[in-house]
Amino acid sequence: MIHTEILKQQLARYSIKETLGSGGMATVYRAEDNNLKRDVAIKVLHQHLGYDPTFKDRFEQEARLIASLNHPNIVQVYDFDTLDAGDETVYFMVMPYFSGKTLVDVLCDCREKETTLSHDRVLQIIQDLASALDYAHARDMVHRDVKPANILFDADNRPILTDFGIARLAQGANLTLDGNIVGTPAYMSPEQVTGQMIDGRSDIYALGIILFELLTGRTPFVDNNESAMSLLIKHAQEMPPEVSEFMDMENLALNRVLNRALAKLPEARFQTANGLATNLEKAFNEETTTERIKPHTIPKRPDGDFQEKPKRTQFTTFEMLVLRPARQNPFGIVAIIIAIVALLFATRVMQSSTPSQATNNNDPEVAINSMVIDEFYFESTFEALDETNEYWEQGDTSMINRIIDDGVYTLTNLRAGTANNALFDPTFEYTNAIIEMTGTISADSADANSAFGIVFRYLSPDNYNVFAVDGMGRYSIWVRADGQWRELRDSAENWTENAAINPIGEENKLILTIADNTITAYVNEEMVIVLDDDTFDLGGVGVYLASTRNGDAIATIDTFSVTPSSAVDSMTDEDFGNSMTGEATEQANAGS
Repeated sequence: MIHTEILKQQLARYSIKETLGSGGMATVYRAEDNNLKRDVAIKVLHQHLGYDPTFKDRFEQEARLIASLNHPNIVQVYDFDTLDAGDETVYFMVMPYFSGKTLVDVLCDCREKETTLSHDRVLQIIQDLASALDYAHARDMVHRDVKPANILFDADNRPILTDFGIARLAQGANLTLDGNIVGTPAYMSPEQVTGQMIDGRSDIYALGIILFELLTGRTPFVDNNESAMSLLIKHAQEMPPEVSEFMDMENLALNRVLNRALAKLPEARFQTANGLATNLEKAFNEETTTERIKPHTIPKRPDGDFQEKPKRTQFTTFEMLVLRPARQNPFGIVAIIIAIVALLFATRVMQSSTPSQATNNNDPEVAINSMVIDEFYFESTFEALDETNEYWEQGDTSMINRIIDDGVYTLTNLRAGTANNALFDPTFEYTNAIIEMTGTISADSADANSAFGIVFRYLSPDNYNVFAVDGMGRYSIWVRADGQWRELRDSAENWTENAAINPIGEENKLILTIADNTITAYVNEEMVIVLDDDTFDLGGVGVYLASTRNGDAIATIDTFSVTPSSAVDSMTDEDFGNSMTGEATEQANAGS
């Protein structure tokens, strides 16, 4: 990723003001156009895309096509160009700057208030987006990555669709960060998942996913702490639930609209986005005042409230033969097909076994089901060939998580004053372990109160522990139980200064040792915490990133590992020091 200071030096016409966010394909900056005296957004494509020798010609061609789009609900491209930064060529586009929210922000606000948008507002958003998509499709432009993060709202609260053509550029480069499939798993059409040719009907499928989310507060397919690969399989194979199951009403016409928009076969869907919008309006008109018991209120979900996850001690046959090989194989859907064939073959062999064979230790089913894998130990370096990369969350929601090609896991928390997590596959749960993480709170974060740390004993978004440091050289340790935060040290302060902690922009190494209920925490090889906590006895692990009320937070993670806690015995105070002192400071926004 090109450094902000290089951009400031190279872009003479534009004055870079701040980093707005970073995703898998580009980083966006807010800048001032010094000639026209207006704020603009500059989208700088990540350098790995330009490694393709044909990229420059395709970039210029694609940028001209995007710039030719003239629609009130499609972001306009003011300018595009390239610049030299050392040995690299940097590609960028200049667009209007929108200070309003994204659709991600709107959805998050609704979830926090336990409400949904009015149906009039939902219809208006879908109609505007449908108009934008049909306009682009008529000009042979397919978006390929329609999702809430790519929908902004202007000063008049109109939805504006961004990133047209960017996904096609990345796909053409064949250098995407997630393999050859371009898109976001929660919004990908079945034909995208299976690597088939796509057209505008893939965008209509994604619009249907967004409509489902606007109506219910959730997407039709959720991963329930499974992998992205399992989510892709659901898009390819499972029928979506009836939207009415998640609403305080029964509207058969609305069910039919969503079922058609989310049809597995493109030819079974609406053939235009306007067709979806028109039928949605008709479905809304069929509602009666008695159908909606609680206007615009999200009801209790069919899957219920939080329940403690059962302890996982073994993998199922499907996980061992399908999900895990598919995640580790870079050929995506080919791996799924091969793995499913293998599973069917293995199942047939098992069913043909005689009773005497079924009790033999050499029997495949017995061998698989006896593989107890309580805790999977690993070290992630985030290099290109690191097999554990497949297990880390990557995506664009309120936090953008990406593993970039120089061996760094980048996290950007886009929502001010919030705490977010990026998890290692929660299928793996840990009781006793040593967890190590090396990383940096970026100087491009909004301010030094931004915090990052280690998530452990993760059970759900409302139930986990976190050990964190902030950019001001302070540390803390928390439990979040039933959605409520509590600092575990029972002291008068929530965040404590320590000289061992490096400030914002400098690297810190965090270590946690967990032995039954005893938790010991180190920063840069100096011990800062020893305490007991038995709120949870096991759970997943990951990275925590908290922003402040002043804006977003950005962190880069260089390494993350989990090893058996038997190694704790070899650690002494001489190895890591012993510092439990610190002066009281004001409570940071993160995690409070």
